Amino acid sequence: MTTFDHDNLKQSLDNLSDKRDVLSESAIRAKKDFDLYKEIESKKQIQTVGYRDDFTDSVRILSSIFEQSKFDEMAIFISNPSRVLGLNLFIGIIRGIGFALGILMISLLLLYLYKSAYPDHTFFHFIEKLTQFMQA
Repeated sequence: MTTFDHDNLKQSLDNLSDKRDVLSESAIRAKKDFDLYKEIESKKQIQTVGYRDDFTDSVRILSSIFEQSKFDEMAIFISNPSRVLGLNLFIGIIRGIGFALGILMISLLLLYLYKSAYPDHTFFHFIEKLTQFMQA
């Protein structure tokens, strides 16, 4: 009889630890389904947090790129067409002056080389010979 009570007590304790005496099978099944659902949602939340972190990093990188490229300043500049036109006109004039100065320097260099190579000839003599050569 002692063995029977001991086995019965052990089975009762096991049932209590599993909550089989208090809860029905459907309640236990519902609890397992709920735990599974919580675990899946937890994984989704961790994944969502990962996506949010990736998105935040991407926004920081883009912000840094825009800051370094001064994109906002360029957008404000482009929104004022008269300023863009004036700046392009000024840049064109400076380029034209630079081109003219470059041609002048090259011409003076060629004239200097010609005079050092032919000291007894004048530059106009060289132009005359050049035109005769071109007409021939």
